[in-house]
Amino acid sequence: MPLSAGPSSETQPDVACGTSGCLIAWTDRRNAMTSGFDVFAQLLNADLTASGGEFALSAAGRNQRAPALTTSARGYTASWHDHRHGGPDAVFVARVGSAGAEP
Repeated sequence: MPLSAGPSSETQPDVACGTSGCLIAWTDRRNAMTSGFDVFAQLLNADLTASGGEFALSAAGRNQRAPALTTSARGYTASWHDHRHGGPDAVFVARVGSAGAEP
């Protein structure tokens, strides 16, 4: 079953599942001409149907890629390679709850 089937490439997926559902994240090229590669995600219900819509974990300038996910006491934790500063890749992290990415 396709989860994200946009006109651009979606690669490097990762998934983490808890008791109430899952989070899947991937490297996405939908904004490649403006912000480079981004990391998008989708929450899934326990039956693997989509819960809400896709959302950007990171859509900063330059490339963000290679998400890695894990479950946590507050939902999920996501990390990814990030090149927004123009130097070597950094590693960024975000919490993801039932409403999407948290600040």
